[in-house]
Amino acid sequence: MDIGLISLIILVAVVIIGFARKVNVGVLAIASAAALAYRHTAHGTVLRAAS
Repeated sequence: MDIGLISLIILVAVVIIGFARKVNVGVLAIASAAALAYRHTAHGTVLRAAS
């Protein structure tokens, strides 16, 4: 899957979860973006694309 599509799906899920549980959506979105970025770089995808 494309990283853009994955991030869009995660963002929609974060907004739904944030409003359903009455949690700060911004904090959830930043945490999910950090987790996605860590997972993306942990697999070496960015390093392979750069070389």
